[in-house]
Amino acid sequence: QKWRGISIFGMTNPFEPPAKRALPDEQLAESLAQAQNEGGAEAAMKLLEEQSNLRASDASAYVLWVRQMETLGTDESKQALSRVRNTLSGVSEPTAEETVEVQSDSWKALVPDWDQREQILAAAKDKAIAEAIEQADELSAQEIESAVAQAVAIAHQEAEERLSAAVAEANAEAERIVALRIEQELQTARLEAEARAAEEQRLFDLAKVEAQKLEEQLREEQRLREELEEQDRLRVEAEELKQLEQEAAALEEQRQREEFEEQERLRVDLEAEAKLKQEAAIQEELELAELAALEAQIAAEEEAKAIAAARQDLVAEESQSAEVSDAGETEPEPVRASDFATGSFDIIESAEQAATEDFDQEFEVLLQDGELGFARDPQNRTVDNPLSTIDRRSSPVSQLFVWSSLTVGFASLVFGYLTISLNLTALDKIIALFGGLSISAAVTATAAIAGKRSGLSTLVLSRAAFGVKANIIPAIAQVLAKLTLGIALLFATTSLFDSVFIGAPALSESALSVGTVDITWQLVSIVSIVAVASLLAIFGGKTLYWAQVSVAALATIASLLFIAFNIASLKPQSVVLSGNIVELAGLAITVAIVVGALWVNSVAEFTRKLSMAQSGKRLALFVALAIFAIPMLLGTFSVFAADSVDPLFIEVAALRPVTFMVAQLPAFASTFVLISALLSVLIASASWMYSNSVGLAALHIKVRAAFSQPILVLIVGLIAFSVSSFATSANLFVSTALSVSGVVVFAWAGIFVADVALRKIAYHEVSLTRSYGFYRSVNVANLIGFVLSVALGFGFISSNAVGFTWLGYLANLVSAQAFSQVSFGVLVSLGFSALFPILFTRARIGVQEREVRAIEARRNDLTDLDLNEAF
Repeated sequence: QKWRGISIFGMTNPFEPPAKRALPDEQLAESLAQAQNEGGAEAAMKLLEEQSNLRASDASAYVLWVRQMETLGTDESKQALSRVRNTLSGVSEPTAEETVEVQSDSWKALVPDWDQREQILAAAKDKAIAEAIEQADELSAQEIESAVAQAVAIAHQEAEERLSAAVAEANAEAERIVALRIEQELQTARLEAEARAAEEQRLFDLAKVEAQKLEEQLREEQRLREELEEQDRLRVEAEELKQLEQEAAALEEQRQREEFEEQERLRVDLEAEAKLKQEAAIQEELELAELAALEAQIAAEEEAKAIAAARQDLVAEESQSAEVSDAGETEPEPVRASDFATGSFDIIESAEQAATEDFDQEFEVLLQDGELGFARDPQNRTVDNPLSTIDRRSSPVSQLFVWSSLTVGFASLVFGYLTISLNLTALDKIIALFGGLSISAAVTATAAIAGKRSGLSTLVLSRAAFGVKANIIPAIAQVLAKLTLGIALLFATTSLFDSVFIGAPALSESALSVGTVDITWQLVSIVSIVAVASLLAIFGGKTLYWAQVSVAALATIASLLFIAFNIASLKPQSVVLSGNIVELAGLAITVAIVVGALWVNSVAEFTRKLSMAQSGKRLALFVALAIFAIPMLLGTFSVFAADSVDPLFIEVAALRPVTFMVAQLPAFASTFVLISALLSVLIASASWMYSNSVGLAALHIKVRAAFSQPILVLIVGLIAFSVSSFATSANLFVSTALSVSGVVVFAWAGIFVADVALRKIAYHEVSLTRSYGFYRSVNVANLIGFVLSVALGFGFISSNAVGFTWLGYLANLVSAQAFSQVSFGVLVSLGFSALFPILFTRARIGVQEREVRAIEARRNDLTDLDLNEAF
């Protein structure tokens, strides 16, 4: 026992339970959370497994210590067990007085007088041996008691062991439950992490796609920017070289111009002198004719009674006259004035026929016969050839196809994409389109009625408004404006097709170099289109008409295809007004110029084949349908389609509107739409070239279409070459040409349309070719109105082009520069010029129509009177 006690008490703190290496529950939870954040679920599971092993090891060490304390059986061991059990059960520690301090050599303090005790023990051994026998019974009883105590100790130990096992099992179960809960939480966290990762991956993929699109867009913009910079650099270099050439050529041109002006002045003086002599001769003939008419009337009244008696002789004379006619005489029969006043006899087929060489010699008023209302129908010596060969049997519905070829399809569908970059809402654009098309339809439909009333071209009919002689001034202005406007629109239209066709060169690239001058592909495209269009214009008539009908049919199919493939994707962003009135008015004016100004001075060329019997209201209806209703519907759909474009692609759509428009269609549909667009451009050019050729007749330029069309192609090519080679910017030329030409055309259109609206009967075609006719030589009021309207319109438009910076002088005075920038002067010139016929020439028009009606009445009175017999 002594040795055993020394062995036990020689340990370091033998009465203290072994320290726990496993973490408490609170620290374990914190460590699990930290491990999950740093290493994920795997690190947390590893930590949990490690702590479970440590807890099992701690439990085994504790059970071994308890058994050692129980086996020792000392007071200190019992106190240690009691203290640990009290701690586990929650009982408070004993006070300081109750606590026995235990040191490493405390066993000596328990055995006082260690040396004496050694001696006493030696004596005691002998005494014990002697007393052993005596105490046998007592020892036996003590052994029994000891056995009972040992059994109790063993039972107590087993109870402690079972308690420890229960505690360990409870701890293990708790740990298992905690582990399961942690595992569930980890599984939930893992699922949530996977869901977040999947969502992040999806967003990353979307962002990657958008980034690729943006990168492609940026690359395209960079390429375009580089191309523009290169073009600007080349243009600047070319301008510097050409500036020197222009300065040298300007001096030579100035000298030649002065020589030409001097020659022209001399020629004009000679022509004026000749015209004065001619007018004097005509006036003298007119006076003689009036005198002869008066004498003939008196003679007719005196011999009226003798006419009845002379009828038998007249029959014989007519028979004799017929025999003479059969023998070869070709004296023509008189034609009634009503044929000219109502248009039932087409005295002038067209401007081409008016330009024939025999017209002036054979078409004359028979004043010498004593009656102003008769004209001679020229006849050939062998076969009678009437002067009018025009077929005026067309119906008003034909004009629907003629004008639909120009407004249906590409022109209307591209409208929304051309305006996508404007600071306007969809509703703003629709209102602007409505206003521009309304103006165009109103002036064009009214001018169409004038063509139906006469069978003559538009600029010839305007002689009734300005005077036969004075009309030359607005007619020259209209021909020049029409040429300039058409060329500007050709530049704008061809630019839309740049980079549309894969493999085609850029329009700004040089196709051919002649010395230091580069001929661009855009110039080649414009000249090619005009050359092909001129062939259709030469044939004219039914050939041009059926070409227009065919293109209108193809354009209708193309429009239906575009609508069918885009209607499902319509998602308009906003249908509200933006309040940007200035830009809205500018868009409406641009539409009016492109549609109305281009065709109002040409519309009669296509409606002059309708007879007088046709309804003017039906004609106006079909023209309005083609110029207003149909393009209004298609343009509205185009606006909504463009408004539905994703904001990421708006810049691309604004930069390449045609490419973006066809990219939304399948391959076959986009090909069909592009072919239809090119044919629409070609047929519009053919109609424009045809009207230009006809318009030359109003300038007394008598050239047939076979000769005039090549000349016009050459003129258009020269102007286009000058613009592409010498103009600072083609876009600047287009904007300036639209504004200036729009003012000139609408200043004329306001007067002409108002004049047509005030007239109630057909034109007297003969008077349109004679300065002494009903329409006189000059209409001073309308001519002044035209000049003032042009001047007023120029005051409210602006341009930065060289030589045109003076425009907008009135807008600068009244601080209305914003309106001048949107060409507000175009509307000013139209409205102001329309007032002059209404205010100043209404009475003149009434006098003219009364004179025509008087001629008609006189003709009816003399219908049954044989003037030859009376004379």
